[in-house]
Amino acid sequence: MSAKVINGKVYADNLHVQLSEIVIKLKKPHAIQPSLAVLLVSNDPASQVYVKNEIKFTNEIGIKSRHIRFPEESQPPFNRTCLYR
Repeated sequence: MSAKVINGKVYADNLHVQLSEIVIKLKKPHAIQPSLAVLLVSNDPASQVYVKNEIKFTNEIGIKSRHIRFPEESQPPFNRTCLYR
């Protein structure tokens, strides 16, 4: 079996378009707003970059996103009502 070389940028762009179309199909006729809530309990720079990129991506494809930060010393369970604000 020979290896197949894929262009990651092209693949990602196609995936971006496909996901945008799915979000539009959910929003228009069904009145569904896809959403993502991210609870971050860390000051770790890598985690902050990851969350920032996730929120940027979801906003680009039409998904409502919410970033909720808790102090690093917070202990579970976190208050679920923060998701519904």
